[in-house]
Amino acid sequence: MKHQEYSIEDLISNESFQKFCLRNDPDAVDFWEDFIEKHPDKQKDIDTAKNFYLSLNGGITETNFLQDYKKFKDALDLHQLAERDNHEIKSPAPVIPLWRKYLAPAGIAASLILGILFFYKPENKKQQEFPTLTSYFAPAGSKKTVKLADGTLVLLNGGSRLNISRNFNRNGREVQLEGEAFFNVAHNTRRPFIVFTPTANIKVLGTVFNVRAYPELPRMETSLLKGSVEVSFNDNSGRKILLVPDRKLVLPIIEEDESIVSNEIKLKALAHHSGDRSVIETDWTRNRLTFYDEPLPEVISKLNSWYGVKIELENEEYQNSHYSATFEKENLNEALKALQESYPFKYKRKENGEIIIY
Repeated sequence: MKHQEYSIEDLISNESFQKFCLRNDPDAVDFWEDFIEKHPDKQKDIDTAKNFYLSLNGGITETNFLQDYKKFKDALDLHQLAERDNHEIKSPAPVIPLWRKYLAPAGIAASLILGILFFYKPENKKQQEFPTLTSYFAPAGSKKTVKLADGTLVLLNGGSRLNISRNFNRNGREVQLEGEAFFNVAHNTRRPFIVFTPTANIKVLGTVFNVRAYPELPRMETSLLKGSVEVSFNDNSGRKILLVPDRKLVLPIIEEDESIVSNEIKLKALAHHSGDRSVIETDWTRNRLTFYDEPLPEVISKLNSWYGVKIELENEEYQNSHYSATFEKENLNEALKALQESYPFKYKRKENGEIIIY
């Protein structure tokens, strides 16, 4: 594909463009500055992609990239993280490594049980009650970039839908998400930005965060990279949690007429790759398919969204097998074979293309 045909999503995941954004590679900087001069019509896409990428990296610049890189790696050392968070951080169960695509995350996804929570009157909006004006959808196997009227940037993962409120950016800023999206919210203290999901509502003023709320998954996740968010539960308990950067809140999907008990709520440290500054939870925005100590049903959900296929798990014996790996250019067959090498299972492809794991 020619560079002038690149979409915003292609730019974000391009290694040369990433180096241009960080301005730590003279060749990349020269190439993209020359490209912009020759293709001024791509300036808007370049600016949007650059904004997204810098947000993913905490808004870092060339200067603090060079000054803080070693310090960052040291700060994310597994031992130091455990020491900093003391007894509240616990290591997950041992992970079976996959094939030749090993992960060495320096920040470990650790959980703790939250105790006393604050109370307030929740702002609940059920799906059928949401006053939708516009809807955006990213088909499975693709991504979609959306720029909202207030300047907020949203990147939708495959199989995700974003509904925009009928009165968006007038009295408030409300959207509804089904699936996964990365948000870079434009700051506005007078009009809080609220993301509605079936399990919880996320309220922000201006921040950078990721939400994963696919309906087929047993849990909903909110990962915060920058700023702060307030997460309120949709279980009629009136509870809320304030989330700080470098943390992920995990909530179980709420069944009708049920409430979330405190020991089902988990707060986790975001996981980081050891070789760079990237957060594993947002790998999908860089065209990386990553699993980090994830059970097979969640692995299957990501495969479905990533490759645009339908995979079903029929053998319950594999429900609790966990995987950690990252893929970039592998096709579906290569990914499945790699998974088999870690924890053997059988699969077959039906005539309609559907895959059954048995």
